Amino acid sequence: MMDITQVVVALIGVLAAVVTAQLIPWIRQKTGAVKWERFLDIVAVAVGAAEQMGLSGVVKDKLAYAETQVRIAMERQGLWYDGETVRAAIEAAVKAMKDEGLDMGALGDGIDITG
Repeated sequence: MMDITQVVVALIGVLAAVVTAQLIPWIRQKTGAVKWERFLDIVAVAVGAAEQMGLSGVVKDKLAYAETQVRIAMERQGLWYDGETVRAAIEAAVKAMKDEGLDMGALGDGIDITG
């Protein structure tokens, strides 16, 4: 008769291997995607706020305002992306707003969205 302990130990080993190989990378991918979506939401809000603040005359440099607000929000959310990524995301948000027909005024003037 076979000892059940050996079977249980072998089964636990197989399950641990499956979790390590499949589940952990999947969780990392999902949390990374959630963080990226949260970051893009932060950027969209910051760009919209910069536009409104600029239209009301409260802010003169809307790009600097948007970058600062994104950095503050990222810090509060525990996110980090390098300056080039932040700038590219802001440019993409500005372009998306322009493509949707929203008036971006001078915010878009300070950003080269052509490449």
